[in-house]
Amino acid sequence: MSGVFHPGATPSAYGKGSRRLARLILTAVAFFLHLPAPSQADPVADFYRGKQISLYVAFPPGGGYDIYARVMLPYFQRKIPGNPTIVIRNMEGGGGVRAASFMTSVTPQDGLSLGLFLDSLTLGRVMGGPGSSIRSGSTGSAA
Repeated sequence: MSGVFHPGATPSAYGKGSRRLARLILTAVAFFLHLPAPSQADPVADFYRGKQISLYVAFPPGGGYDIYARVMLPYFQRKIPGNPTIVIRNMEGGGGVRAASFMTSVTPQDGLSLGLFLDSLTLGRVMGGPGSSIRSGSTGSAA
């Protein structure tokens, strides 16, 4: 009976050596299941790595929103995967409409331009909402 598998036989029919081998195999499987998974490339980090993000602030340097942007800048840089460089660009005028219009019609819609505006009314005006007097050429999609 040694060395031959018999269907329906109990583990005790194979002796202590077989139980020891089964225990060793289970331990090895458990060990390999607890190993960390191999790291995979992060497409978001790959996209932003080595790039520069422009943060458009719709108010002049030294103002409240400018200070807010500069205080939050280190947090933005740490939280965006790939650690891109972020540059603050102040573009005051029209209560933020000028900066919002610039972002929607001039800057590429590639995720490398962020805006800090007064409120959603500014962006609504630029994108053709109620009370809009500015028409932009390309507004992108608001998904």
